[in-house]
Amino acid sequence: MSYKYHRRNPKTIALIVEIILLLVSGITCMILGGVGVNLPWIPIVIIFAVLMFAFLLTLSLLRLDAMKDIRADGSFKNTNLPLYTDQTTLQAHDIIEENRRKND
Repeated sequence: MSYKYHRRNPKTIALIVEIILLLVSGITCMILGGVGVNLPWIPIVIIFAVLMFAFLLTLSLLRLDAMKDIRADGSFKNTNLPLYTDQTTLQAHDIIEENRRKND
């Protein structure tokens, strides 16, 4: 049996960690609230908001990476694949990528 190393996307790992943090903090708050411990709700709401912002940011970065991968292999051309961008934006990104390749 051979072991093949698969490089993990750090954004995916961050997304998993954020989900675990949200679940653990939610379960902890429910347990402490059920026991009768008086919790300071303002810091809990602030921490929850920061975690949700990080979660949404990570999701948007994963979506951006997926769109770049789709654009890089050209599989979306001559299809009706919705990329949620207009053709002008795609052309601008193509020009930027072309300039990067020329400068490298």
